[in-house]
Amino acid sequence: MGTKLLAAATPIVTKFEDWPTIDRELWMRATTWDPDSFRRPHAAKLAAVSLRNAARGWGRLLAVLAEHDRLDPNIPPADRLDREAADLFLIELRATGNTNNTIRARFWELVCAIRIMQPDADTGWLTRPGEWSLHELLPASPKPRGLIGIQALYTWAVKLMEASQAHASAQRRCQMLRDGLIVAILASRAPRLRSLAAIRIGRQLKLGPDNDDCWLSFDAADIKTRRRLEYPLPPELAPWLRRYLAVERQELLAGAHHDALWVVPGGRSMQASAIMAMMRRRSRTAFGEAFGSHRFRHELATALAYDAPDNPGLSAAVLGISPAVAERAYTQPRNDLAARRINQSVADDRERTRLLATRLFGQGGV
Repeated sequence: MGTKLLAAATPIVTKFEDWPTIDRELWMRATTWDPDSFRRPHAAKLAAVSLRNAARGWGRLLAVLAEHDRLDPNIPPADRLDREAADLFLIELRATGNTNNTIRARFWELVCAIRIMQPDADTGWLTRPGEWSLHELLPASPKPRGLIGIQALYTWAVKLMEASQAHASAQRRCQMLRDGLIVAILASRAPRLRSLAAIRIGRQLKLGPDNDDCWLSFDAADIKTRRRLEYPLPPELAPWLRRYLAVERQELLAGAHHDALWVVPGGRSMQASAIMAMMRRRSRTAFGEAFGSHRFRHELATALAYDAPDNPGLSAAVLGISPAVAERAYTQPRNDLAARRINQSVADDRERTRLLATRLFGQGGV
């Protein structure tokens, strides 16, 4: 099959208003339901972020099909997504440098989109082509080797905030304090990227009467697992946060008015993509490797697992993940702890044997 690849810099997402009419009608019908009815569509089970991701994923496929003159707007979505379309989509994702992790996510977005628009359509062939699952066909990319350590990440955040106040450039000062706060919140509580970007003053961010009383509160709709999550921020962050709200955020707003916590120069709210780009840029400078916000979740889960290996519920509570996911995260720390206990037991046995031999055979030992 000859294909014309899209340029890597070309956006490949068709906006909802440009979708084929049949797609838009199916989507609107599936995402609008009577809350008092016992009959609810598949979309009713999904968090807002899942719906948004599914829509973007479907928009990506539509753009690829249109670019290759394979977009027939007169047939239902499930008929349009055949094996040839899936192969073409895979080729484009590979050509634009996506990892296996991302490609799997993109295909699951397609599955989710079809289940929303045509819940009776067969999507099994997409999740398990032939006898192979997506996880087998697209094995996960290896995670970063070694850990930086959650304390080192938090220390990095503090240094950014402290250095910001000595910067000669007002704009750099504002950005450094903002970025330091973002890193500090990630290092101490590790919210998901979209939840972090969605923080609004007075809604997700709540300031108490005491200077060190600051909370983050996410409703179920803000969380991927649809579980409400609320926790206090470390007290030592409160003065920095209040300073940012009173000074640096006001300077970044430049007269604009909205309740988004994170602001870019000129006054617009800082989107998730901008936070990710900032994280990758600053982490490459600080640690020699670029990483995003999910690295903090991995680091924090690992730290909690080693600190409390018999309490996976702690990680689930802090990170807002399911107990099953937390249990998987605790497997390696438990294995390491078991190995350490075995090694210590062997060492204790050897010491007891040495002492017994010393008593029986004199000072020479064994």
